[in-house]
Amino acid sequence: MTKKKNVFIIVLTSILAIAVIVISIVVVNATKYENDTDYFRQKLLRFEEENASISSCDVVFIGDSWTDGYDIAHYYSDITALNRGIGGDRTKDVLYRLDVSVYEVNPKVVVLLIGGNDMLAGRSTDYILRNYEKIIKNIRKNLPDTRIICQSYYAVGGDFSEQNVTLQTLNDGVENIAKDYGLRFVDVYSSLYNEETQSVYDEYTADSVHLTSLGYDVVTNILKPVILQELGK
Repeated sequence: MTKKKNVFIIVLTSILAIAVIVISIVVVNATKYENDTDYFRQKLLRFEEENASISSCDVVFIGDSWTDGYDIAHYYSDITALNRGIGGDRTKDVLYRLDVSVYEVNPKVVVLLIGGNDMLAGRSTDYILRNYEKIIKNIRKNLPDTRIICQSYYAVGGDFSEQNVTLQTLNDGVENIAKDYGLRFVDVYSSLYNEETQSVYDEYTADSVHLTSLGYDVVTNILKPVILQELGK
């Protein structure tokens, strides 16, 4: 009876240990990404497929829907540029997907724009900037020869107009991080923001947050010369 009891205890202990491991894995995977959507997973799979045929490139644009909606192929057809933006992403998501989104394609330049969705989710500016700096550190560590361009956040309008105050604070924070690490900070916010209405110019947005082609024209006219300069072209 004692032997059977000991065997039962051993089996039960093993089952519990396995259960703890499985639960831990599930919890880690569940909390790894905040943008846990089918669209997010599909985009990551697409990046992996693209990476199979790419050993290096000129530029990677990484970020959320502001980047995702940027027609990189149109505006940067003269260089090898990849759009690694995913709508809905937050700083934590970018932090965890740097391998497949950036490192595996060994870009000469990375253009970073992330944090807007963190702000809309109620995250503090300190939290956003801490994660932003972590992204910078990780890229510098894994790709020491890659140049990083910190793009300013975009202006917004409509019901989101009050968020421009926070966006300006975040832009100041990102600019300071860029200075600390010797990186280029590119201010596109000022050209998108209408001082009179204290919001993004109407013609530059379709929904008060995302840009129209005219808005992206403005962004490109400011951003592209800096990218070409960083590439030595």
